[in-house]
Amino acid sequence: MKRFWIPTYLFEAGKKVEKGIILSLIVYIALTVGKLYIYSVTRIIVLLAEGLHSLSDVMLVSFLLLTATVSFKPPDSTHMYGHERAQNIGALVAATLFITFVSFEGFIEAFTAILEGTYGNVTHIEVATSVIVTSMLAESFPLFVLYRKRKNHAPASRAQFYNVIQDECALFASLVGIFAITRGYPIGDPIAAIFVSATIFVSGLALFYDNAVFLLGKSPDTQTIKKLRKVVEETPGVIKVTEFRAMYVGPDILNIGIKIEVARDISIEEADAIAENVSKRLMKIVKCRSCLVHADPYPSKRNA
Repeated sequence: MKRFWIPTYLFEAGKKVEKGIILSLIVYIALTVGKLYIYSVTRIIVLLAEGLHSLSDVMLVSFLLLTATVSFKPPDSTHMYGHERAQNIGALVAATLFITFVSFEGFIEAFTAILEGTYGNVTHIEVATSVIVTSMLAESFPLFVLYRKRKNHAPASRAQFYNVIQDECALFASLVGIFAITRGYPIGDPIAAIFVSATIFVSGLALFYDNAVFLLGKSPDTQTIKKLRKVVEETPGVIKVTEFRAMYVGPDILNIGIKIEVARDISIEEADAIAENVSKRLMKIVKCRSCLVHADPYPSKRNA
């Protein structure tokens, strides 16, 4: 049966979504429900912070999967350079939610408990401990999957790999907070909640910054530019590189514009062949949505 009513790019996007990210989403949803339910039973504040932390992860991964269907859509008449930046837009939305809602809610609950002295009224500490330990074990599975494929990660998967590591650190802090309660220091609960909320806040800021610079037209680092420029300079027929510009249009996809100078006495066809060779050589080492090479005769008027 033909699935003609669904765009082909949706199926291509589905093929490119790594198993580790999907597994992370399933785990995060289960952990969010579990942590928030146990918080309602135990009233341990750090579990609320952890529940909000897992909720922020659910939002992030959901936005990633949702925008992936758009980002893998091929170029069209209204978006001639493709749709890869859709993931950056989704990440910006998620980061804004982290900063304005999720982290602030955790801060408010923790500081309110400290100021009002309500942080000692907790029950079922052993249940809370079990939830945190179970969460650490559950999150280790997608971490293992992502770690095994770390050398072949797409940028989104690399980000998710480090995000899971950060989650494990926050869970460990929560475990320390619960341990403090058992040792007669109940204030350790809201302090651990503040640490977890701060982790969400910092993650949101970092996520916002990393994706904002892409949307503003981020260029590769200096070392990458030098490497690519050297490839152009070493291409047979290229006498001089007068201009080299590159900009990310996706997590690892570039638009490149180059001006080169070639021998004045060669034909237009020969100059076009040199320019095409430059483009092919660059595309072998980087992903290019567009690689435009303009050839001028050497010496140009400005060099004469």
